[in-house]
Amino acid sequence: MADYTSLTESVNAGLSGARQSPACTTLLSIPGVGLLTATAMVAATSGKVSHFHDARHFASWFGLTPKELGRVSRFLHALRILSSGHRGSLTEVALASGFFDQAHFNHEFQELAGMRPGELLTFPNVSF
Repeated sequence: MADYTSLTESVNAGLSGARQSPACTTLLSIPGVGLLTATAMVAATSGKVSHFHDARHFASWFGLTPKELGRVSRFLHALRILSSGHRGSLTEVALASGFFDQAHFNHEFQELAGMRPGELLTFPNVSF
């Protein structure tokens, strides 16, 4: 039993240290990536994205190519802004989310959500 306790304490200490890693924190901000996955990825890559040889290698870890991950991340960031009660223009949301302009924002939103951002705002009681 003492071996199990010391092993558990050792693992917990390692995980708490990993939580403080900037690379781990970034990975944890991706929906669907938990602490175990994030720490395993940081440990395997030494926290360097240059570890990945190409997009296919990156996709084998994340399940998305770097471009797809960027699309989803920008989209989710826009949803967070909209859900926070932002009452500015959709152009402001687009630029704050990392889109080049509102046209690109509208196109990506339509692709990922199946509707334009303005349509989403017309639904009552929408929560994200």
